[in-house]
Amino acid sequence: GGLLHTCVLRPSGIYGPEERRHLHRVMVNVERRLFSFRFGDPNAKMNWIHVDNLVMAHVLAAEALTAEKAFVASGQVYFINDGESVNVFEWLTPLFERLGYGRPLIHLPVSLVYSAAILMERLHVALSPIMEIPLLLTRNEVRNIAVSHTFKIEKAQRELGFSPKKYSLTDSVDQYLRSRPPRSAASFPNTLCLFLLLLLGFIALMMCSAGRE
Repeated sequence: GGLLHTCVLRPSGIYGPEERRHLHRVMVNVERRLFSFRFGDPNAKMNWIHVDNLVMAHVLAAEALTAEKAFVASGQVYFINDGESVNVFEWLTPLFERLGYGRPLIHLPVSLVYSAAILMERLHVALSPIMEIPLLLTRNEVRNIAVSHTFKIEKAQRELGFSPKKYSLTDSVDQYLRSRPPRSAASFPNTLCLFLLLLLGFIALMMCSAGRE
């Protein structure tokens, strides 16, 4: 019968030990030579947050929902990140270097990358019972990378006492390389299949567009 105090934390892209949503997928696709291009505004900025900073924010938010902290966080919303705005392709440079590749120099139109993301999402769902289609990029990720979108953390700093620590992406990449399982010998066939499926998808998309005209 008491009052439940809650708040909302809105983190940016998460990286660090045991994270598998972003860094792991990018590294696998770099090794498959599927991430050899860039797109969008070359000056676009975004935010990231290390998993340890994310955990710190959760602990601070929980404390700020107690009577000892006068329920200061109750009903509030907080953006949290490492406090830095970066260009994703520049930020990922240590990842490419550790894997022995150069930073992507080929620049593709956003519309082309977005169309490829649509095809990959549909293939990923349609063929999941038969084979794994790696998601190079999703439509949401294409939109997020193509333009600047950054968030201020001053409110979390002021009300929660959130003070993000400095972390290096290089350390996260090295930790992943030490802990990842052995690479599969089937990665090349999977990559070839993905290219063929994407090519067929683009042909089908063009035929559909031509038919509507």
